[in-house]
Parts: sequence; C-alpha cells; structure tokens
Amino acid sequence: ATEFKRAKEILEGAGASVILVNNVHSKIITIDDTVIIQGSFNWLSASRVMNEFQREESSILYKGKLVSAFIQKAISPIKSKAIS
Repeated sequence: ATEFKRAKEILEGAGASVILVNNVHSKIITIDDTVIIQGSFNWLSASRVMNEFQREESSILYKGKLVSAFIQKAISPIKSKAIS
C-alpha cells in the first residue's frame, strides 16, 4: 500500500491522472488520445522480485489515431466508479 501511494504521488506530480476504483481487475494506461495499454498487470503494486507465488500477468498496447474512440469507451465506465 505504501509503494502504491508513493507511485501515485510521483505519477500525479509528473502530470498524470490516476483513477482508483474497486472491483475492476483490468488496469488501463492511456497516453494522450493515441495509446492505450490494457490488461491485468498491476503496474503500481506488482512485485518486481520473482517468486513461486507470482501469476502470469499481461497487458496489450494499442496505438494510433483510431484508438481515441476505444480509449473513451474504456475509460468512461471506470471514471464513473472512481474512488476519491
């Protein structure tokens, strides 16, 4: 939890918008309106040390001018569940 809070502070300090929600497994990262990374990997809190309890997590990157509409469809329901 401490690492997450610190990572969130660093990202927000750099100008990123971080939206935290409960009960959503997929994690989404967007860059402008041309890149979206979506998947199950916990970017802010995943262990970076290999051990026998780690699961295979993955994310897929989509990019290009046509991604903008996909980003809006993915982000809109997430924003409505945001935790303050």
